[in-house]
Amino acid sequence: MVDRSVLCLPDTAEKEGEMKALANIALVLAVVSLVLGIVSRATMNPIPVFPGGLEAKALLMLANTFLLAAAVAILMQMSKK
Repeated sequence: MVDRSVLCLPDTAEKEGEMKALANIALVLAVVSLVLGIVSRATMNPIPVFPGGLEAKALLMLANTFLLAAAVAILMQMSKK
């Protein structure tokens, strides 16, 4: 028999808070990368984040990935309730 106090497993309230925080961070990063992608597309110049810059397509794909991560985190949070 496993003693749960020894394992220090987080309770569900902590996990829900972590999922909500993860979703919020992913949403903020998605909005930032979406805005940068739109600016890059409008100016037809890459955003100089790294040497060579990030083009609009890469930024928009990054926004898509962050939105997907936020949706997964929200759905995981909803399934725990």
